[in-house]
Amino acid sequence: MLCCKEYFDSINFGSLLTTDFLEIYQGIEFEKIRNMHKNGIFPPYHLCKQCLGI
Repeated sequence: MLCCKEYFDSINFGSLLTTDFLEIYQGIEFEKIRNMHKNGIFPPYHLCKQCLGI
């Protein structure tokens, strides 16, 4: 899960049961999320955009 507001598992980074934490954290999907937050640019209706009120 991305955060506590991620009720529907719409953003999936993988499972810590089958994948190493660093592999998930350094993966493409996690990098996309970090860049969105760093740049303040989110796709329309993205979970983070709605939460931040952008």
